[in-house]
Amino acid sequence: MSSNILFVFEGEKTEEKLVNSLEKYILNENPVIKCAYAGDIYQLYRVISEDEDLDTFNLLKEKNAINSERLKGYSRNDFAEIYFFFDYDGHSSSASKKDDNGNIINHGDDKILEMLHLFDNETEKGKLYISYPMVEALRHIADYDTFCELTVKCKGKYCPNKLNCKDAETCKSEPHYKNRVSKESIAHLCNINGYTAEIWQNLIKAHLFKMNYIVNNTYEFPAITESQLTIFTNQLDKFIKKQCPTVSVLSAFPIFVFDYYGNEKTKCYVNRAIVSIETKSLLIREILPSDINRLLSVYSKKENMKYISDGKYNWTIEELKGKYEKVNTDGYPQGYGIFSVVADGDIIGEAGLFNSFGNKKILELGYILDNKYWNKGYGTEICSGLLDYGFNVLGADKTIARMYPENIGSIRICEKLNFVKVDVTDAIYYQYEIAG
Repeated sequence: MSSNILFVFEGEKTEEKLVNSLEKYILNENPVIKCAYAGDIYQLYRVISEDEDLDTFNLLKEKNAINSERLKGYSRNDFAEIYFFFDYDGHSSSASKKDDNGNIINHGDDKILEMLHLFDNETEKGKLYISYPMVEALRHIADYDTFCELTVKCKGKYCPNKLNCKDAETCKSEPHYKNRVSKESIAHLCNINGYTAEIWQNLIKAHLFKMNYIVNNTYEFPAITESQLTIFTNQLDKFIKKQCPTVSVLSAFPIFVFDYYGNEKTKCYVNRAIVSIETKSLLIREILPSDINRLLSVYSKKENMKYISDGKYNWTIEELKGKYEKVNTDGYPQGYGIFSVVADGDIIGEAGLFNSFGNKKILELGYILDNKYWNKGYGTEICSGLLDYGFNVLGADKTIARMYPENIGSIRICEKLNFVKVDVTDAIYYQYEIAG
């Protein structure tokens, strides 16, 4: 069975940027293929309603040249899961169908209800996620403390109550939602390409709190996931079906993350400290999914691995991912684990602090550098940075380094940093220790 995932977006640009950023920091288990429908949810509804037997995968494949190229060679069976990401777009001219006399005969909200029932299983026809009112909702946060109360008008000139509303003309003159978001959002949220792991933590937490607030009137981390249908019916009852229709601003993407990874894993991710250690010329940070291929190339050189454990250098990408997951799943939430080492934007190796002795006050230090970066002082810089972090941030009392006797370079680094060599009975390695 294929492990591919297909993401289908309403638009061609913003949604793909968001998911590319999510892949960088969070989504890394399975290959994700992306395409755009390039039309709103009501246009998709019209096409589907006209042909009950329509194959939506082939519809997407034939929609435009970009999709045709991206989905070339694929069939529906090549995807284990399909996810659709669309905007609520209650202001869209295609939302509600009218008769010849201008009377609404098919409300847009009824169409969304039908779509949520139709696309409710990612392993079958697909699962639909909706952003309220648009994809820009993700970054529409002026203040995290007041975000829970943020609502926006959602029907525009198509408001069903406009004839009985004294503010109808004012509503017509309001700026487009995208313009409002640009003016009101926290500045750093406007640059999607600049999103960091910490920004994603804050965004995911805020929108999950908001989801819980919409459904359960409680602004806190949700205990369970809420279905897209439940969220929509609450939006309808509490906001949309009022004299002045609004929606509570909410993004689909954090909710997808919560659905995909579950409560505990998501909570662990959003609450943990992000490790980032800066030295004079290096950045030691958490390993990103996009780092793996480069780190595999480091692990694939015999010279790089000759002083590491059994010297294995024929690693597969699955083995390396497994190693990092085993160490970092428990380590990262507590501030230690294996990290990427970056110099001038390039990954030059890895470094780690490990709870090897079952005592958080005693950590073990280690690193692996690509051999073309040896003899540049990076080893000393890495160890110095890890020591400072371990003692002053994690509160360790002692750090240990172990190495083979022939690893002269590492021995010299330990001596330079004032480690003390200790005797270990029957050991095939040297052990050095330093107290904080």
